[in-house]
Amino acid sequence: MSLAIFIRYTATFAAVRLLACVLGAGLAGAFSSTPAVAQAVPPAGGWQTLTNERLAGESFFARSIANLFKLDRSQLGSRTAFIYWVAMNDCRAALKHNNEFEWEDVRRWYEARTDAILGGIAPLMDVSLWVGLGPYDMAAAAFPIAYEAPPEQIKGVLLTEGQETWLCGGGIPHFKVPAMNVEFDRSLPALFPIDRAAAKAYVDARSNPTDRRAQVQVLFSLGTPVKKATIDVNGRSVERLVFPGRIEFVQVAASFATPGRPVQTRVIGELIPPSSPAVRAAMPPANRVDPLPLLIAR
Repeated sequence: MSLAIFIRYTATFAAVRLLACVLGAGLAGAFSSTPAVAQAVPPAGGWQTLTNERLAGESFFARSIANLFKLDRSQLGSRTAFIYWVAMNDCRAALKHNNEFEWEDVRRWYEARTDAILGGIAPLMDVSLWVGLGPYDMAAAAFPIAYEAPPEQIKGVLLTEGQETWLCGGGIPHFKVPAMNVEFDRSLPALFPIDRAAAKAYVDARSNPTDRRAQVQVLFSLGTPVKKATIDVNGRSVERLVFPGRIEFVQVAASFATPGRPVQTRVIGELIPPSSPAVRAAMPPANRVDPLPLLIAR
């Protein structure tokens, strides 16, 4: 039996930014190419609804939960889950859950709009993986890529570990987020094709030529999750929701230090070309780093 080992980064996944941050003005984001959700005239409370533009500026955790609700509507069946969902749209509305005079109106308002809101959210997510580039292969015209494991063993990314979480700075009941991960449909490339002149420019621009760090930025779409039992690092079986992930676009970015100027991060090439122009437009800026634990099969 395969043992799924999760390579965790040092920041605690549960320490995510509160989703109250999405409740300001609409944020320009990675999904600007997707039509916005139609806005109905709200009641006196002026409740907000979630859009791709607002969601794009949020944490990977928040985007994972929105896609969980989109792709598995049964997750919204409990009262706590629905309050969580309302909070993702508008914290002010969710805080009405303990007001018996107003909550039913809020609940009905969002229930009538949930399908439209979720229908307008693109099931696309992105992740950045730190890698090292090996010595340039002149014959292959490519850099070998050093991942944390052989690329054929990298199966996906960990989304959550089943922690309880809440929103809006308190006052929202706990919603038990399922343990979730994504399993990619293919391996990541072992070589980064790049012409010799561009490769030399990359090496020459490094303050230390032996420092070959780069970011592999992966944009992938999600399918309907299925329940699977996996074995965690302590040897116990854990039921997870596993999303099939289709890799849509992979590019490489690197940071460059220029004397007298701030460090710049820019794209230096593509590993897997985008599946469509809209997908290219959906890739977030190169300087947005959202590293996640890799899912590695042993």
